[in-house]
Amino acid sequence: MPDAHSIHRLNAGRELRTSRCTPLLVVTLLALSTPGVAGQDTTLTAPQNPFAGFETHVLDNGLRLWYRHLPGAPNASMGVSVPYGWDMDPQGKGELAHFTEHMLFSDHRGRTEEEIKDEIESRGGERNAFTTPDRTFYYVTLPTEHGLFGLEWLSRIIEPHAMLSGVVDSNRQPVALEIRARPRQLFDHLGAWLDPNWLRRPSFWAREFGLETRLDTRYDRYRNLEAITATDLKDFYDRYYTPGAMTLVVVGDLPRDSVIRLVEATFGALEARPVPPSYGETRDPGRAYRRVLWTYRPNVRYRRYLKVYEVDGPALERLLFLGFYLQRRLGARLRFGETKAVYSIGTGIVMRGPAAYFRIDAPIDRDRWEYARDVIDEELQALATGSLPEEDFRADRDAVVERLISDNRAAEDLVFWVFRSFYRPELHDSFPDLASTFASLEQEELAAFVSDRFVPERGVTYIDRPQPITQGIFLAMVLMLGTLTIKGMAHARTAPIEMREIRYVARLRLSPLALMASATIMLAVAVVAGRLLGFMAERVAYAWVLPVDVYAYQMAAFALFGVGVLVLMVLYLGIPPRKLLVFTDHVRVKYLAYRSRRIPFDEIRSVRLASLGDVIGARHRTVPLALGLREKAIYLELTSGTGYFFRVRDPEELLDVLRELGAPVAALERDG
Repeated sequence: MPDAHSIHRLNAGRELRTSRCTPLLVVTLLALSTPGVAGQDTTLTAPQNPFAGFETHVLDNGLRLWYRHLPGAPNASMGVSVPYGWDMDPQGKGELAHFTEHMLFSDHRGRTEEEIKDEIESRGGERNAFTTPDRTFYYVTLPTEHGLFGLEWLSRIIEPHAMLSGVVDSNRQPVALEIRARPRQLFDHLGAWLDPNWLRRPSFWAREFGLETRLDTRYDRYRNLEAITATDLKDFYDRYYTPGAMTLVVVGDLPRDSVIRLVEATFGALEARPVPPSYGETRDPGRAYRRVLWTYRPNVRYRRYLKVYEVDGPALERLLFLGFYLQRRLGARLRFGETKAVYSIGTGIVMRGPAAYFRIDAPIDRDRWEYARDVIDEELQALATGSLPEEDFRADRDAVVERLISDNRAAEDLVFWVFRSFYRPELHDSFPDLASTFASLEQEELAAFVSDRFVPERGVTYIDRPQPITQGIFLAMVLMLGTLTIKGMAHARTAPIEMREIRYVARLRLSPLALMASATIMLAVAVVAGRLLGFMAERVAYAWVLPVDVYAYQMAAFALFGVGVLVLMVLYLGIPPRKLLVFTDHVRVKYLAYRSRRIPFDEIRSVRLASLGDVIGARHRTVPLALGLREKAIYLELTSGTGYFFRVRDPEELLDVLRELGAPVAALERDG
């Protein structure tokens, strides 16, 4: 297809070498025919197509200008994209890309941040910037009479800033407020400690594309923000705000020559620097993945991601068309057809650096879920095979073009295409004429593209389904399973005791300090073990349970996991001793949960009052249940080399009972 854009290179200090646009490609669009006028000529001219007529100018420093004269437009809009975002933040300096964006709006050239803002707003304009994982975008929109001022203002925003320490410190808090960063407190530290990066499941982009992104790093946002210095900000700007990576787009009823001269004098003064790489190479895991969940939601949430590993300019344009086209086709069948399965359906492309995926996302009526899934599969299959009736395909294609043109007539609409889709300079030499490209697409061409790029074996599908049972029944089943598990553990671990032979019951006593310390240790061990168990369960679930689209199988797996957790909890609670039961020929240590230990008298070496020093000096494996600092506690020493060191309400009474029953009780040492 002939290129409808002119390409110019600006040479600083020399006359511009320019060439006028070739005649605009005319495209016949049936969808643009005036209703009721049969046989009308529908040739699409430049005024009809807002995407046509863009000029491309490349400055000597490498910055690229896309300029579109839009006669009669009430506003002029302009923006500049930098294809680097927060994924470029270095370790320990999270939020650096975002902070840099804020700093470029801060005090500069003798003007305060407020004065810089008022320069635009006092003229009836608006300005803003956005930092995303893989791009940063600055834009300004003004009434046409102030358009050239807005272009010069934007150049001052983008040019190098001094990054003075005082200005950096004054802008730190606004960034913290925007990202809701605050110093970590106790539970924040505990959460970070229990959820280290090595225990976290890799992000979608890491799993499916092999990309290292900020999603795979948990960090202290406040601490990172506080660690950013003026030098860090300057280094980030110098590395990534290089003109060779930037794209400037200017749209409006502005004089062409004036725009070019102003851009050359302002943006052209930026120092040329090497263009740094953004992400590494993508890696294809060579498999599909499906995750199915049953939750208490009113409908089925269906998300299908078709990964694309080789995104060049033409591929991106076709993906954009497919987003509009499939949204129209699926909406016509699932929303406006006889069977109304959805309220809305979303389609489109999501990019992150060199990686991209095409998404289909819809909440679907639970009773029409299978019908909707089949319709989606049919439409994808028709695209891959080119089997749709030609008149149907062309009607939908032309309707997409008509809607595209009508939705993008304002200057700002066109500028934001650079932010959303055309921010990577290596993909397009010129501003893509989407209307002409879309109108010229044929079904066979799309079929070849879809069958080559949309490989089902590499797709990712997420399905969230409504639970088939009510919440009441589900809760009853959980309670019943939990009760049966606990009762089963109690039956398995509880030994029958002849209560007629019991002679004494002594409850083990802990001081408040010991009780707090032991409870803290027990809780800490339980939390750490639970986190590790959750880590392993998550891996097993995502690998072997969630991909299986069988409700009974998943519920059985989760029930088994729940039973296992309860069993481990009972076993864990069976560790701390609780009581000492004295019988005629033995003692029994009763633990907290469904466990006891029988100790015959002949396995007891001695029972005596002792201090903690005595116990430590004995060098036995002793369970310390008392501190024994201010007063002595009972030391039950066994022949096996183990022992118990504990306090009871009346230690002398317990020793007397044991002595009477023939236990080896040491003589009491009484004061005085």
